[in-house]
Amino acid sequence: MPAFSSPASRACCLLLLSLLLSSSSAIYEDQAGVFDWYKQSIGQPTSIAFVSGRERFYTATDQNLLASVQSKAGSIVWRRKYTDQDPLDAFVALQKPGLVIAASKGGKYLRAWDAADGTFKWEALVFEGQSTAGPAGSCALAVVDLGSSGKGPAVAVAASDKLQVFSAAKGDLLWSTDLELAGEATHRHIITHDNSITVVAYTPGTSKVHLLSVAAADGSPLHTQQLTADTPLSSTAAVTTASAAIVSSNNQQICALLISAAAAAADADGDINSVMTCQDVNDVAADLAGAVAGAGGVVEQYRLLPAGHDQFSLTAGKGVAIIQVTATGVQQSHWFPGPTAAAAAAAAGPPVTALASAKDNSVSIQF
Repeated sequence: MPAFSSPASRACCLLLLSLLLSSSSAIYEDQAGVFDWYKQSIGQPTSIAFVSGRERFYTATDQNLLASVQSKAGSIVWRRKYTDQDPLDAFVALQKPGLVIAASKGGKYLRAWDAADGTFKWEALVFEGQSTAGPAGSCALAVVDLGSSGKGPAVAVAASDKLQVFSAAKGDLLWSTDLELAGEATHRHIITHDNSITVVAYTPGTSKVHLLSVAAADGSPLHTQQLTADTPLSSTAAVTTASAAIVSSNNQQICALLISAAAAAADADGDINSVMTCQDVNDVAADLAGAVAGAGGVVEQYRLLPAGHDQFSLTAGKGVAIIQVTATGVQQSHWFPGPTAAAAAAAAGPPVTALASAKDNSVSIQF
């Protein structure tokens, strides 16, 4: 069922979260001086995450900030500022244990913060020296459920030339494996599906996409494949538990792949016999394209974020188009003018997606 199909999802309230310094002026002792520049808001959300319930959300912003915010009161529960020398790359939120785990500096560092109060819990060094992906390279981060193996929740990190899994509770390294050809690509994304981990890797400006799947329990190889898109790809990409989507380098197309179908189609040699299809953005997200054109703007870069099992949010600062990947291609399922980020809320009950937007030194969250 699409994330917005239930009446409750469509009719949920719009919560105005006034993230002004006057409402939360404390500077944490361990970051004294870091927030002296901070005048009004935490910045524009670039990604948001939820765990069970909607009392609190976690966000990364364009000000290199990781924060926890109360949904109803709008107050900042805690915040952690990353530096230009150690920029924030990605983060995940876990319910049990209650942690927010973030990767920084191209995935070189992995740090866990207590989800309740932002207390530092542990740090892991993912790789030494410089990343094989280069200074422009990215890392990928995903939660892995190893409950059946008795190891509990874990976090998978694809950084430099390795795919590694760390214990969420203590940050211990559980296993590590080479990314092979995927390690030569500068951009990586991780999909966890059916006790497996799939790395989607490519280098912007090229059309080659590498898929590497391993067993989540121990990293043993399952299958690999190299795909070729119809057009060179950009750095704008995202994955869900079932699919991957990448915007073309000219910002005119969206290329998508159903990963779950790819895994099921692996042949006896371990290859994933699947294809990536590319479609025009104007056809996939007509409302967003129209809003940008109506404002007289030209899209310099889209933002693409996961928004459900097989859905993504696509925005260019003029609203959020929810697009869905199907076996026959990509199509727009919902359009919301205004918001700048969206994420699927992992809460009990019907699937819910939250939308975030920044305006007049405040952030609005709509469920």
